[in-house]
Amino acid sequence: MGNQGREIRNMSIATSLRRSLVASLAMALLAGCASVESTPTKDDLVAPDFRAPAAGALIVLAPGAPIGAAESAGTHLALVQLHAQLRAAGYRVVALDDANFADLWRSEIRVEGNPYDPSTGKPLPEVLARIWVSLARRIGEQTHCAVVLDYQLVARSAVMSGRKAGWDGVVRDISFERGHERYEMSGTASALSVELLGFSPSGELLLRQFGGTSLFYRINTIERREEIRPDLFLNDAETADGVRVALSPLTRR
Repeated sequence: MGNQGREIRNMSIATSLRRSLVASLAMALLAGCASVESTPTKDDLVAPDFRAPAAGALIVLAPGAPIGAAESAGTHLALVQLHAQLRAAGYRVVALDDANFADLWRSEIRVEGNPYDPSTGKPLPEVLARIWVSLARRIGEQTHCAVVLDYQLVARSAVMSGRKAGWDGVVRDISFERGHERYEMSGTASALSVELLGFSPSGELLLRQFGGTSLFYRINTIERREEIRPDLFLNDAETADGVRVALSPLTRR
């Protein structure tokens, strides 16, 4: 398996860990409300009393953990677009660098404990949730921000129909390494999305949003197999579109 193949597998593992974290956080969000705002992405959550901050409010971007060089490049594209689109919406934006965030994370682990079971390596959702709540509070106290926004690239599943695939609020053309036949596709395909978790400065989960960015694979119609796209993580138009979808609760006033 090549480096990109390993990174795709690792992203799937990381995605399952984040699902455990969000499941614990979302239970608290849902406990106090009758309904959650729905979007074309069924996993999206928005607190019913959430309102986009006023223009000029500060949003702090907290980085996810890149898994490999290619995925790190994709995360950088997402960060650039988050900066640009939030600023265009009238917000002030500050991004924590990786080293600063890592120091904060280690500090919270010393207080809250290891978020992974030492015997099995499985995540402990309640511990992860406490760490994130505490982190958001610390960042809020230090910066007086309106929202702490965690961003991460995650593996998702797209639904194929004909020569297009749709997921997380976007529709993309399926990439083909062309032979002589015209292929129509069905079923599901591995895809990539930007996931945003938004926290209030007091630690409440305000939103969880996805925006589709890229399909992992192209279809080699000559050899009749899937292969990793050679331009994966290089298309900043796709990233911009996915970030636009994910940011909609913050940019739609």
